[in-house]
Amino acid sequence: SLKLFLEDTSIVDVIREVGETPGISPNILELMANMAMHEPYILRDVAVKCLLAALKSRFKLSVSDWEKFAELVTDIARMSSSQPSLMDFCDELIQMLAPLCSQGLCKYPELKAKWLVSWLWNEAVHLYRARKLERAEKLMSKSIQLAEFLLTSFPYAEEFKASYQYVLTELNRLEIDKNK
Repeated sequence: SLKLFLEDTSIVDVIREVGETPGISPNILELMANMAMHEPYILRDVAVKCLLAALKSRFKLSVSDWEKFAELVTDIARMSSSQPSLMDFCDELIQMLAPLCSQGLCKYPELKAKWLVSWLWNEAVHLYRARKLERAEKLMSKSIQLAEFLLTSFPYAEEFKASYQYVLTELNRLEIDKNK
């Protein structure tokens, strides 16, 4: 914890080592993330790294507590808001969940899945409004993928896909204009 509060750059190595220590409780990593978010230090990137390590640790041991898993996903997503690392996190999450969902073993809580899909979509809309079309398109795609994996029913699927198609069309139009 001293390295954390002194903002020692080797803290990332400590997190990695702790995360790879056999039998280490993910709770320790979550505690480190909590400490990283205390004032006056608020080290969001360190907290996200701790939570990612905790998520991977929980997942490596098999997911027995889907509520806790979903809670970690929510915390990481919120802390990664407006950060390029959000895309990487979504990719990792999809990689983790795809095999489980395809085998019918995914027990991700429905309400938290709806929140995640909606929140990612809203983040993409903010990116679109800021004219960050490429990032908006990618995040929309991730939101749709996660919806297909996690939701038993997705009443807004057609609307999401139509909006996504609109963004793709706009990206193509910009590419054509750029090449003129």
